[in-house]
Amino acid sequence: MKKSRNLFYLANSFSEDSGGRTQATFTRAKMLLDVSEESFILTFNFKRDYGKIYDTVREKRDIPSTITFLNMYEFFAEEKIYSNKTNQKAVYIKNPEYSYEYITSKNAYKVYSNNIQICYVQLDEEETCVYKDFFISEKRKIRRETYGSLSNNVGKE
Repeated sequence: MKKSRNLFYLANSFSEDSGGRTQATFTRAKMLLDVSEESFILTFNFKRDYGKIYDTVREKRDIPSTITFLNMYEFFAEEKIYSNKTNQKAVYIKNPEYSYEYITSKNAYKVYSNNIQICYVQLDEEETCVYKDFFISEKRKIRRETYGSLSNNVGKE
């Protein structure tokens, strides 16, 4: 008989290959599905790929959809930053209004407007945008936007 309560399981972080305590957490959450209204597995760290990790773990460990993965960064952002149902990568598209300098050793672009750097774009090995740093004159950084692996903006500094 289900009771009107929610169960929360704490897992500081996990990956596709986590074992030990993390595996025990998944097993416990599945075993106790019948005694709670909802179950949540909470993570407390930031990983830009949590969207993909959640999907992989759910499939690999046979986690039912009635168990919700919840990350504290996502919770406090008050929006779904790790779940993008379109699964589109954050491919960087150049704007023809700007000029670009590609830095091969870093797989990144410096973006210029009228010969002044306005942005730095870091890409990963799949050409997915990791973050963008924005500058004002004198190369002073004013903001960073960090992107999840599924094209969603996961934070601004």
